[in-house]
Amino acid sequence: MLFKINDISETPSAKLIGGKGLQLANLTYLQQPVPEWFCISTSMFEQFLKDISSLKQNYNDRYQQIIETPLPRNIQLALENAILDLLQNSASNALSVRSSATVEDSIAASHAGQFDTFLGVNDVKTAICNVKQCWASLWSERSVKYRDQQNDANQASMAVVIQEFIPADISGVMFTSNPVTQKITECVIEASWGLGELIVSGQVVPDHFVIDTAQGKTSEFEVVTKKLGSKNEALFWNKKQKQLEKKPNFRYFQQNFVLDESQLFSLTKLGLKLQAQFGCPQDIEWAMYNDKIYILQSRPITSV
Repeated sequence: MLFKINDISETPSAKLIGGKGLQLANLTYLQQPVPEWFCISTSMFEQFLKDISSLKQNYNDRYQQIIETPLPRNIQLALENAILDLLQNSASNALSVRSSATVEDSIAASHAGQFDTFLGVNDVKTAICNVKQCWASLWSERSVKYRDQQNDANQASMAVVIQEFIPADISGVMFTSNPVTQKITECVIEASWGLGELIVSGQVVPDHFVIDTAQGKTSEFEVVTKKLGSKNEALFWNKKQKQLEKKPNFRYFQQNFVLDESQLFSLTKLGLKLQAQFGCPQDIEWAMYNDKIYILQSRPITSV
């Protein structure tokens, strides 16, 4: 079963589309600026598993088995058609393929970084291969170890989100409450040039901002901390070559802040709106492309 954006008349279950899919469904239902997407449900994943005569017991063997087993024809055709349709309607002519486990992005545990994500996917064959890698990542060594620590080793299933790829000019993360000081009236934003993967993976030092939101109105927000990051390199999308490129930043871009006050306040206002709608502080991944803000992910901050 494929869960498409047009199917959203009410919020579906995390058991059907996983934690990341559920958050995107909520964002879409609330008419937030989310790139177009659809989700390969857990039921399709479980149908695929049933067609495997004997699932390996060893997790490493099971991982490889998922990768090597051909898809049933009905699943293959459904995925090909849905992926091609989204690919043709993507402004970047590329997609993101993201794991969406049923145990992911909950209030209790985020599972952030435990499962696979693929960016800049520009053909159907590669996208389907990435889907199987996302399924298989449910049994990667790091994800199994993490679930053991959370006591949910045998309770997980995997959906996969296929989303329009945003070739960001600027991107970053936002915490609508300060996870370090625990102050709920401080919004923390980190930003750098290009795609946000270098920030999330710790490969680049981003600009760091703290905005006081105590008064609640955009006109009364105050930037209380501005710390310049080194931003020595960035990850960009080369549309002509249809591939990601990591490039060193010129000194000018390293020595100037990525965001101005107006952009910071626009992000903060959007973040507080999401916090109010979801009823708890949010950890948000965002991107800016052609001066438009996109929300890529939003999950509860588990440390606040």
